[in-house]
Amino acid sequence: MNSIQRRLFRVFAEVGGDLTEDTEVDRFIRCVEGNLLLLPPKVREATELLWRSKDSPDYAQLTAELSRRDPIAVTAATLRQRVSRGVRLLENAVRRRPWGGLLGNGSAERTAPAARTAAGVSSHPAGSGAPRRRGANT
Repeated sequence: MNSIQRRLFRVFAEVGGDLTEDTEVDRFIRCVEGNLLLLPPKVREATELLWRSKDSPDYAQLTAELSRRDPIAVTAATLRQRVSRGVRLLENAVRRRPWGGLLGNGSAERTAPAARTAAGVSSHPAGSGAPRRRGANT
């Protein structure tokens, strides 16, 4: 496992993902690979190279490989910036996804909408308790 994979798996575990559950790990990998496709092309290419590498990245070798594909020579600093941006975007995608069962990371209060009573009054603690009129600008 390389440093990029380890970093993303750490985020997955921090947000409630279960590393011992094979189906959830498969969902996580599909999430990462699906979001790789949504990255900007140059960021995707660099991030995907590192995501798929088996060992710790050899930036000199990867820079040479990207420079062969890109009409403009890629420097090691450019590669690191692209990978850093790509990994941050992937981390955000993993954080937004619910993990750990049906309610994600166990925070039912954040995922459930405020309950309504028969009178139309919000039971949300921030609500004023007064029913809202339809069409009223508040």
